[in-house]
Amino acid sequence: MQIGGPPGAAPGRVQAGPSVRCKIPDNKTGLVIGRGGRTIKAIQDRTGAHLDVPRMPDADDPSSRTVVISAPTEAMAKAAQDEVFGLLAADEARQAGGGGGVGGPGGGMGADAPGQTIPVPNETVGALIGRGGAVIQDMQARSGASI
Repeated sequence: MQIGGPPGAAPGRVQAGPSVRCKIPDNKTGLVIGRGGRTIKAIQDRTGAHLDVPRMPDADDPSSRTVVISAPTEAMAKAAQDEVFGLLAADEARQAGGGGGVGGPGGGMGADAPGQTIPVPNETVGALIGRGGAVIQDMQARSGASI
């Protein structure tokens, strides 16, 4: 993971292959990076892409940051971009409709959306959520489900 620096170029690393740019809300940068960089590292590990998140908001639009995603193939770059947008969409759905909480019905999907309630023993709830919510956020980002 690189944070800052010139877009698409990590120090000592030559980025070959296609790259895509995606704007994310400045206030959601921490969500994409994750605590200790866990979320962005997980995206990079799963997709094989490299995500470059600038340290500062865009000069022409202080409410957003332009993330540069580079990868050996266009499909890998697109997969990483889809994960980033999925993470943002899941967060937006939680904000808009309330996520239902652990073991509760998902929110933000509408009344007719299929759902399933899975009971979780109290002693395993912490493992399901993960430190700082990292595990459950990862599951939501990968599945597109609201948990």
